[in-house]
Amino acid sequence: MIILLVIVVAIIIRFSNLIPIVAGAFIISWILQPAARFLHKKFKISWGLASALLVIFMVLIIIGALVWGGVSIVEQIQGLVNFLLNVTNDVSSFIQNLSAIQFKIGPWEIDLSYIDWEVVGGKVLEYAQPLLSGIGNSIGGIATGAFGAIGKFFLTVIIAYLMLNESQKQKESIFLSMMPAYEDDALHLRKETNIIWNAFFRGQAKVFLVRICIYIVLLGFLRVRYFVLLAVLAGLANFIPYIGVAVAWSIYFLVAVFQGSTVFGMQPLPYAALVAVSGWLIDNIYDNIFTPRVMAGSLKLHPAMITIAALIGLDLFGVMGMIFASPILATVKLFLHYIFRKIFDLDPWEHMEEQHYSGDVNGFFGRVYQKASQGVSNAGEKMSKKIKKVVRKK
Repeated sequence: MIILLVIVVAIIIRFSNLIPIVAGAFIISWILQPAARFLHKKFKISWGLASALLVIFMVLIIIGALVWGGVSIVEQIQGLVNFLLNVTNDVSSFIQNLSAIQFKIGPWEIDLSYIDWEVVGGKVLEYAQPLLSGIGNSIGGIATGAFGAIGKFFLTVIIAYLMLNESQKQKESIFLSMMPAYEDDALHLRKETNIIWNAFFRGQAKVFLVRICIYIVLLGFLRVRYFVLLAVLAGLANFIPYIGVAVAWSIYFLVAVFQGSTVFGMQPLPYAALVAVSGWLIDNIYDNIFTPRVMAGSLKLHPAMITIAALIGLDLFGVMGMIFASPILATVKLFLHYIFRKIFDLDPWEHMEEQHYSGDVNGFFGRVYQKASQGVSNAGEKMSKKIKKVVRKK
């Protein structure tokens, strides 16, 4: 078993460049299946023709979007990276000026001269410059690797069409036909695996898109530069618990401090603090109230495990590896749980429901939300009773 696992890992690392292509093709085919099924049944056309029409339509939309806004998007990303790189050059003078800043918040007066800002500035530059330089080099590599990206895109589309075209023909599980004694286990594994990946494709995608929309409104209202790109960054940061959101908050703060304009007549430092604290508040409310409901039923994973898996996936397979780290980790956990329970002659499906997210809200903001919801519900019931009494009297 260990030798087999080592061989599988070695093969994955050896062909790591192909994994994003295959994963992307699988996602495209999985997403297009319901639409292909609809065209096949509604308009009585063959499954192959329906698949081809959908893939061609998707390619036309993507090409149109790239022609319409692709150059502008790359320029905006490069502008944001250059802005942040220039910010690091001005950090030393900015940090030196912090010692002379005093401001009041209500009855409290904050004096920053007591902090050794030279040490702070040195540490900030030590970590920020390599990170931002790496981001800049990655963005710059997009232009030089454009032709390679186009080739990978069309290869992904071709594989996606082949998967979609063959998906209707695969009616029976190969595993079930070869090992009928494990039919019940195979059905359970299939069910649990479908829950994991459905939660990711539908739940995590919903979490990602809603978070982007919230941040577009928030950062746009606060007039932060590059607010659309920063909103996308907020969505991507969600895939790396703790570390991702901390990096995102830091970038919001830097952009707000050095962008040169603020709202409400605020000074740059309080304005940047307002932006960063607003992001922190939104993330905590969102993660404690909305995310648990959307991800209900999926397999539980510790945030530390997700963080480690996301960083490993980012290092091995790039952004695609980071995004898919969570469902892959959940799938591996499911199969390891099954194997170990089988080894010790235990029922692998006993207490399985306890391994799933319940969907209950949690944390301080979750408790506040529950109390507020309960209060509104009680108030609504009392109001409804009063209205009924008034109607009866009349």
